[in-house]
Amino acid sequence: MIRILFVFLLIVGEVAFASKYFGDEKTEAKIIEKICMIVLNKNNVFVYSPTNSNFIFKYSNNLIHTDNCGKADIVILTKNESVEGCRDKPIFTTKYYLLKQNPNAIGALYWHKGRPNIIIIKERLEKFNLIPPEELLQFIESEKDLW
Repeated sequence: MIRILFVFLLIVGEVAFASKYFGDEKTEAKIIEKICMIVLNKNNVFVYSPTNSNFIFKYSNNLIHTDNCGKADIVILTKNESVEGCRDKPIFTTKYYLLKQNPNAIGALYWHKGRPNIIIIKERLEKFNLIPPEELLQFIESEKDLW
């Protein structure tokens, strides 16, 4: 009985830890979907993602996965991977360090202390001729103020 209780508490603790520090996939997917739709001013957004980001498409109705970067409106990166064939596409990341590393990354949604944080870089939006909508003004930062 003590072993069963211990295993149960261990599982509950792991789930709580994972949700606190890694966020909820459904919430993350919905936020990414909304940002992509607003920034690109499109209802259906074609997305290229070289990593296994199936959770984004599982919980999204308006993001359409494409295997061809040329057909994509935006690239979503969840890991540090090469996207050399997508040099002319804006990138949205799920990690802060990827935002910093990649000059085409227009923004990021990352989790810090169990909360989603959103950063969108003004100069990088301008690079792709994307006009920041009013709904996202609170998340827009100047690149010079970030690092």
